[in-house]
Amino acid sequence: MTEINNTTISNIAGSQSRESATKATNDLGKDAFLKLMITQLQNQDPLSPAKNEDFIAQLAQFSSVEGIQNINNSIDDLATSFRSSQALEASTLVGRQVEVSTSQAQLSSSGSVKGTISLPSSADNVRLMIEDASGNTVRTIDLGSQQRGDLSFTWDGKNNSGEDMAEGRYSVKANGLLDGVDQSLALAVGANVNSVTIGQDNRMILNIDGVGSVALADIKKFL
Repeated sequence: MTEINNTTISNIAGSQSRESATKATNDLGKDAFLKLMITQLQNQDPLSPAKNEDFIAQLAQFSSVEGIQNINNSIDDLATSFRSSQALEASTLVGRQVEVSTSQAQLSSSGSVKGTISLPSSADNVRLMIEDASGNTVRTIDLGSQQRGDLSFTWDGKNNSGEDMAEGRYSVKANGLLDGVDQSLALAVGANVNSVTIGQDNRMILNIDGVGSVALADIKKFL
């Protein structure tokens, strides 16, 4: 017969206190703990019964196990509530327009692409270039001299000849003279959110039209 003593129950209580909030199938709950304590009392030596202070200590350990289990249940409830909140938030993002740091743009039936150029300092001869899938520059927009900061732009979907371009994916680039040196400029392009996925790590991933999968944290702003 397996010996059940104070050390066994103390070890069980200590093990419970080290468990994470996530429940495992082999967790020892308060009911099992109580059964172990009763079994110990039933199998104790009648000539040397458990001392009152030992019994009180075991009751305190039982209360600790019950408290830990209640905390675990509360954390599980919070996690479920958090996931539900994320799902609700994700549903509100579908169909919205966002700005994401990318050089890819999807020209849709709306016939325009919007975005933002980031200027680290004042710049001259700022230019926006649109390239098709073959790498040909189909449109160049001169924006002149600009001050430091974010510069909004809009491409109307036309080429340099004023003709409407076909729907599809295009590349957007920006250049400017900073301290007399022609440099590439960082930009963000607006696009629609097609769908949202919540990963196993609870990260929210947005499926952006013409861009692909982008983490919510990488979205520059919502339009």
